[in-house]
Amino acid sequence: MKCRLCNQRRSNRHCPALNTPICSLCCGTKRRRTISCPDNCSYLISGRVYQEHRIGNMEILKKARDLIPDYMNNIEHGILVIRNTRFRNLLDREVKEALENILKTIETAERKIIYEYRSTNPRIQTVADSVYQIIEKHQKGEDGMRRVTVEETKACLKAIIATIKSLLKQNPDSTTYLDLISQYSQGIIRETPPPITPGKLIQK
Repeated sequence: MKCRLCNQRRSNRHCPALNTPICSLCCGTKRRRTISCPDNCSYLISGRVYQEHRIGNMEILKKARDLIPDYMNNIEHGILVIRNTRFRNLLDREVKEALENILKTIETAERKIIYEYRSTNPRIQTVADSVYQIIEKHQKGEDGMRRVTVEETKACLKAIIATIKSLLKQNPDSTTYLDLISQYSQGIIRETPPPITPGKLIQK
């Protein structure tokens, strides 16, 4: 039987989200991008494990997800929106540059200097704009999102930047981080999560 999505390759997996057989390629490339996979899907779970192994050092990212799960999810959702709707060939290094500009803007504001670091590259700036919209909504508590501190924002950004930097040492054109977060994407989380025990994410 042919895959119900591409109608080209042989179907060899049952998709619980679509309740139909699909091929492994469609499963891997459309997972949590155009298919709303349930959290208990075995292929989604194995995909996460595979991507985590590709990253190797997941400590910083895991700690951020444990301490600030809703905020990390929403920031990463802001990144994925641009990948899925604007630039499907988005690279990890472009995400890193976008987040670095946001971080520099925040740290400059802490010194009572108002200056927004912007990129001349429209791809990078589009990612930055999308993420900054999420940050602003959290800071103001808009759309039912939990209010966050500047320190939480900096911790999230630093965790992602550090993870991508380690990947770029192996491959300057890496998309491994983007591939990983597509496996975790849950859409925007608006409900307030359980209380989180404070902890330090990154030491300078």
